[in-house]
Amino acid sequence: NPPIKPLAIRFTDNALSILTQLKYASDENIVLSKRSLRKRNCLRFFRSPEELKQSISDIVCADPRSVFRKKQGDTAFSFPVDSVDIKVEVRGDVVTVLEICQSEYVRGLLKRVGS
Repeated sequence: NPPIKPLAIRFTDNALSILTQLKYASDENIVLSKRSLRKRNCLRFFRSPEELKQSISDIVCADPRSVFRKKQGDTAFSFPVDSVDIKVEVRGDVVTVLEICQSEYVRGLLKRVGS
């Protein structure tokens, strides 16, 4: 197998802005309850924007795309992290984090609890 080229990671201004707007876990371990669900964009496992950004970068560096998607070339895909979905685009050796938004799963829970 040929050596894997490292991917350069870039965050759009919008994605960086969202990172600062999210609510992060406190020092205590937060449990996602009906009450905390109503606080939109509340993360359970990350304590800072830097921690989440590093985790996203680590995941993207591992290039989680399937072999099929890699062979297709430049592709966009998304993946969940905590309670947000991360949307990225791969163009050559550059991965751009396009968007960070509340996950579909959490949106469904919010509908069920009447938020």
